[in-house]
Amino acid sequence: MYGIKDYIINGMAYINNAVRPQHKVLSQLMIYATTRCQSRCQHCRIWEKDVEYLSLDDIKHIMSSRCINSRTTVGLEGGEFVLHPQAAEIMEWFMNNHPNYTLLSNCLYYKRVIELVKIYKPRHLYVSLDGDKEVYKRMRGVDGYDSVIKVVEAVKDVVPVSLMFCLSPWNSFKDMEYVIGVAKRYGLDVRIGIYGTMAFFDTQKDLLAVNNEDEYIKDIPENIIETDENYDFVVLYDEWRRGNLKLPCQSIYSELVVHSN
Repeated sequence: MYGIKDYIINGMAYINNAVRPQHKVLSQLMIYATTRCQSRCQHCRIWEKDVEYLSLDDIKHIMSSRCINSRTTVGLEGGEFVLHPQAAEIMEWFMNNHPNYTLLSNCLYYKRVIELVKIYKPRHLYVSLDGDKEVYKRMRGVDGYDSVIKVVEAVKDVVPVSLMFCLSPWNSFKDMEYVIGVAKRYGLDVRIGIYGTMAFFDTQKDLLAVNNEDEYIKDIPENIIETDENYDFVVLYDEWRRGNLKLPCQSIYSELVVHSN
């Protein structure tokens, strides 16, 4: 999932920012360029917000910051980024001025995603997939499973692709097992996230509504061991939510999110 170079860059940024707070450098910058989205996800209510955009000029202004350098990985997302009216212009600017950028997409407009990826070649494409066809429709409110697969098949040999799985009250560890199997079939890596309440996304439901506290560890699928880094994260999450694990937040030293507002 992450290489030695990634750890070195992130470690250097952390050390620099801790000892030289007036000269901070970002290792990662995520830009939520729009709230516009054609999904109707249960675990994210961003599609209920008023439509907002960060313009290309806004993004250029952000990118002129002294805390951004060529090693800063910039992620473009939304909402659904490809719905941004300046999506092509923004990606073209990054390709020519800051090629170390990534794209996150639900792939519902699969032809548009394929076109933009092939032309502007982000460093990485992250694709949301939370289960099989039925689970996808239940969790995300639209029938988009086939669109995701079309994108994967079209660009997996063009740019690196990762499947993004979110464990939530609307799916289960069985769905995690299924998505890991899809990734293995196409030779992709998987990045597993765990649903939480976040004000910007208006999320409130408790994860334990579907994953019983006493069953959590037992239900983790065996094939997660075959993926990079995910197993430790998922297991330690259970220890953290029980109060047995306390970790300080370090990412705030070198990572930043800019929302569309």
